[in-house]
Amino acid sequence: MFQTDNSHEDTSCKPIVSGPHPSDLYLDSAALENTIALTRLGSLLEDESLDEQRMSRARDLVHRLRSDAGRPDLVVLGDDTFSPMNLAKQFWFEGAVRGNPLAQMALADEIMFEASETGDADARALATVLFGLAAQQGIEQAVYRCHQLRE
Repeated sequence: MFQTDNSHEDTSCKPIVSGPHPSDLYLDSAALENTIALTRLGSLLEDESLDEQRMSRARDLVHRLRSDAGRPDLVVLGDDTFSPMNLAKQFWFEGAVRGNPLAQMALADEIMFEASETGDADARALATVLFGLAAQQGIEQAVYRCHQLRE
């Protein structure tokens, strides 16, 4: 007769819970100026998907990135309260100036949304530049958005 050995538990359907949180990986990668991570963090912040500990890391990181580059805050990006949306714009800005077309699109969309409420012509001009940069990299939606701004 054959005897079944039940001493080996089947773990193929159990989730793996060890390892770092995905947001921590994005934060670590963004600290190395990875534009994909910078852009993704902007989206996570926009969705308010980071807990307070990771929000604090994000605040520290964006402050370090700005000071390392010697860049002042742009007024159009909001005040220095570091709300999730202001932080999102800061991360998109960091990704945008490093050439990421998705960061350029996300930031331009947010700036256009805010400019539509305030009528700020300078913000509208910045959004146009960002859409243009993304369009030069082949993002068809950016071309469409540039044409919308002319109308």
